[in-house]
Amino acid sequence: LAGQVIVVTGATSGIGQEAARLAARAGAAVLLAASDEQAVRRACEAIGKAGGRCHPVVGDPATAEGCDRIARAAAARFGRIDSWIEAGGADALGHVAGALVRQVGEEERKAALVGFGRHVGKAALAELRRAKGKVAATMIRLPKDWRHDSPAQAAAEAALHAVIRPMGHMVVATHGK
Repeated sequence: LAGQVIVVTGATSGIGQEAARLAARAGAAVLLAASDEQAVRRACEAIGKAGGRCHPVVGDPATAEGCDRIARAAAARFGRIDSWIEAGGADALGHVAGALVRQVGEEERKAALVGFGRHVGKAALAELRRAKGKVAATMIRLPKDWRHDSPAQAAAEAALHAVIRPMGHMVVATHGK
């Protein structure tokens, strides 16, 4: 992950926070995005104190405008987006995919999109088709009994693995074991 630019939404707690921390530790520049300004700044400060490179952005990935704001901030701060981990919820994947497709545009590189949920919705599928192979998506399915306080490390590690080797679908075992 060294040298990559990774956007992580839902980055102030749980899987998103753990994925951002692990990505920064592995050498990626990480843009942290969440709707709570104080929380996203605290999360970024913690990563910075541990030696990671990060930038906090307030944005709502559940809206197209919020995703575009996040994507523009990543491009302005780090020059590009290599991967996007959407840890805030599968409902935002359509907007996230659209923003990532617009950001990658006509460039000669690919980007990875990782989301958590049961399936990729119609809006996200349409955006991924529009990308014409420039965005490799992986949906990670968490077990039905997954709770907000379940161990996030296994799911975050799965997300980073999917950034390196996108594979369409992955499953995380119960409680991340």
